[in-house]
Amino acid sequence: IEGFSAATAQLGAQEMVSRLNAYLGLTCGIVLRHGGMIDKLVGDSIHALFNAPLDQPGHPGKAVACAAELLAATEAFSRAHGGFGRPRIGLDYGAAVLGDVGFGTRIDYTAHGPAVNLAARLQEANKQLGTQVCIGPALAARVPDLIPLGEVEIRSFGRLALFTLRA
Repeated sequence: IEGFSAATAQLGAQEMVSRLNAYLGLTCGIVLRHGGMIDKLVGDSIHALFNAPLDQPGHPGKAVACAAELLAATEAFSRAHGGFGRPRIGLDYGAAVLGDVGFGTRIDYTAHGPAVNLAARLQEANKQLGTQVCIGPALAARVPDLIPLGEVEIRSFGRLALFTLRA
C-alpha cells in the first residue's frame, strides 16, 4: 500500500488494524474471484499466485484482469479512507517451485523462483516509474494491449522492457 508507513505513524493501532482488515478483505476477495491463490499476507501486502496449485487455463489474462479490478476497487477505497489503500502491483510470468518450506512446526506452502522475485522487484519499481501496476516482459508477451513503459534497470535482473495496464 502506497504510504503505508506514514499512515501507520498517523493512525492509532486500532484504526490501522481496522483499515488494513477492510482493505485486505476487499483485495483478497478480488484475487480469489479471479482464480488467484493467496500465498501469504505480509504486513500490508498480498502475495498471490495464479496457475497454482493446479493448472488454470488463461491464467495470464486472469492475473492482469485481477490487477485492473484491484486498481478500480482500491481507488474507491482510497477516496473513502483519506488516501489509504492505493496499491503498487508487480506481475510476472514463469516457472516456480511450489511446496512446503520451513522447519519443524514453522512450515509454509509457498512459491520460489525468478518470476516470484521479479514480481516483487516490479512492485517496488512502481515507485520510481510513477505507476501502480508494473508488468514484466514474460507476462506482457502473453497478454495483449498493455502500455510499454520502456526499459528499466531492475536489481538482479538487468535492463528489462516493462509494461503497465491501459487506463
